[in-house]
Amino acid sequence: MSRPKQEGQCWQQLADLRTRAGMTQEDMAKTFHVSPITYSRWETKKCYPDMDTIQAIAVYFDCSIDYLFGLNKPGELTPEQRENLLAAADTIYAILGEDGDPTPEDLKPKSGRNVKK
Repeated sequence: MSRPKQEGQCWQQLADLRTRAGMTQEDMAKTFHVSPITYSRWETKKCYPDMDTIQAIAVYFDCSIDYLFGLNKPGELTPEQRENLLAAADTIYAILGEDGDPTPEDLKPKSGRNVKK
């Protein structure tokens, strides 16, 4: 298996996430259960984390793996997130109507269950 190109991979994003969080390389090493030398090698492009660790980093920093690999920018939506957001907007628009004001009927539960007032 060939290694992916180094450009756009997680090393720069990892350093950026670490510094924004106010963490040292040693803090990161402890957090992700590796030696400080191993963590330093990730940031200096001498080696890279395994996929389980990359996933743990993404979860820890609440970012996508795509972001770690430089495939999207922070705050940029993935195609799936974009689709979910558009679907939510369509639902809100359907509830609020064209004028943006929901009618009392719009606000009633659609499940058919009785709601106590």
